[in-house]
Amino acid sequence: MIIKKLVGKLIYICIYPLFRLYIYNSDRAYVLLVYKNEIVLSQNWLGLHDEWALPGGGMHNGEDPKVAVAREVYEELNIDIIPSALTKLGGKSYRSRFANNYQIYKYNFRTRPRITINTEILQAKFVSIKDVKKIKLNETTAKALTLAKMEMLT
Repeated sequence: MIIKKLVGKLIYICIYPLFRLYIYNSDRAYVLLVYKNEIVLSQNWLGLHDEWALPGGGMHNGEDPKVAVAREVYEELNIDIIPSALTKLGGKSYRSRFANNYQIYKYNFRTRPRITINTEILQAKFVSIKDVKKIKLNETTAKALTLAKMEMLT
C-alpha cells in the first residue's frame, strides 16, 4: 500500500497541470453511504493528500447524476446501490476549489455491504460518525457531513 501511495503522489505531481485542465468545469457526483451510525470513506491512490473522501467522481457526458453515483460506487467499492433511492443533500450543485461542479447524495443501507476496493482506491472503510472528527476529510466530504447534519435538524 505504501508503494502504491508513493507512485500515486509521483504521478500526480507529474500530471497535475493536465489533471486540473481535465476536471476544470467538469460535473461530478458524490455520495454519503450510511449504515446505522457509520459512513463509508475512501482514499484515492492518486494525489498528494492523505484526506478521506466520499465515493463518487466524474459524470459521463449527459449522464444522470444518480446513475453516475451508482456507477462510481460500483466501480470503486463493488457495491450496488439503487439510483432512485438516492437523496440529494442541499438540493443544489456546488463548486469546488478546483472549479468543478458537484452534487452530493445520501444513501442508506438496510444491511452492511461488503467493501471490495478496485485499483483506483487505496483503502475504504466504514467509519463511526463519532470518529469522523478524528479523520482528515476533503472539502466535499466535510460539506456533505454539514449538509446531512443540517437536514437532520430540519
